[in-house]
Amino acid sequence: RPLVEAGVEVVEVTARQYQQACGEVLDTIKNGTIRHLGQVSLSRAVRAVQRRDVGKDGGWVWDDPASGVDVSSLRAATLALSGVTAKRPPRIHVLKEA
Repeated sequence: RPLVEAGVEVVEVTARQYQQACGEVLDTIKNGTIRHLGQVSLSRAVRAVQRRDVGKDGGWVWDDPASGVDVSSLRAATLALSGVTAKRPPRIHVLKEA
């Protein structure tokens, strides 16, 4: 809510969309089609994260590891990647000169 109140456009995802995003990120990690800039926190999260089964259809999401490693950077990257790859109509932003 604070982001919305500050005027930031917030795009919420459903649990199913998040499950799909987690699977897409895992696939891109496994096949080497995604890279990052070597952020230590993200590398640590990828190595430590666990999966938690959800639902009855075989879905899963990222889960906190027993080691206590913070995986929030991987969750954020997962949502960011899903936002980039989502099939939405493109938005055009134009800078208006004063």
